[in-house]
Amino acid sequence: MDKAEGSSGEHAPKEVRRHDDDPPAEGDVITSTIDGILDIRFSERILMLVRQGMSKVVTIKLLGRRIGFSTLNSKLYAIWKMSRMFQLMDLDNDYYIVKFQARVDYEKALAKEL
Repeated sequence: MDKAEGSSGEHAPKEVRRHDDDPPAEGDVITSTIDGILDIRFSERILMLVRQGMSKVVTIKLLGRRIGFSTLNSKLYAIWKMSRMFQLMDLDNDYYIVKFQARVDYEKALAKEL
């Protein structure tokens, strides 16, 4: 473990910070088999990263006639008039995920009637 020298001349443990893009550490993902079914458990750190990544995400379902991905993307930009870009992902069966970069855009999209 890294040590940092304190003012008294003694060595004190240095806090180790992990970055969001670090690979999972040992113990972050625990897998086992229970009655022949795979059981996967994640550490609190991994769950927190997933929550952060999904905090500005909306799932939408198209009703009525189908439109193409590019057309939907253009229409959403025109309707929502976002301050920053968003990412649109096709989930099949007319479901899409919209991931916003800015919290204000996320809240604006939720408040806007389509």
